[in-house]
Amino acid sequence: MFCIIETIPSPCPPASASENQGSDLPPAPQPQFVGITGLWAHIERANRHSNYSIVLLPEFWNKGYGKAITKFMVDHAFLHLNMHRISLEVYEGNERAMAVYNKFGFVEEGRQRKANWVNGAWRDIIFMGILAEDWAELKKSEQ
Repeated sequence: MFCIIETIPSPCPPASASENQGSDLPPAPQPQFVGITGLWAHIERANRHSNYSIVLLPEFWNKGYGKAITKFMVDHAFLHLNMHRISLEVYEGNERAMAVYNKFGFVEEGRQRKANWVNGAWRDIIFMGILAEDWAELKKSEQ
């Protein structure tokens, strides 16, 4: 699992508290927890299959974190963990997440119909996956 920290680099070198008193400089940014992500391969390690998940706090949606984290995790799984495939589950109606997963090569592989009760209605769970060879082709087309 990874903890992603949001920081903003300071435009000025750090100063002591006494030097900063009366200054118009904003206080130094504090690291913030933005969400959690992971690749789980403990059951499927022999098959080089990993399950991916990501959850971001709502205040960090639509800021590019999901794209950046998903790209990093998928690249890491194939380049450094030698995975053959990555799977994930996404709830029907989560169009932003599906767009990110499609962008990085995931394809719908199946559905579990009306498996999740959300906001007063049954929703499908959508299973998506990407294979190492599909990822390699996607990387070639990016160059």
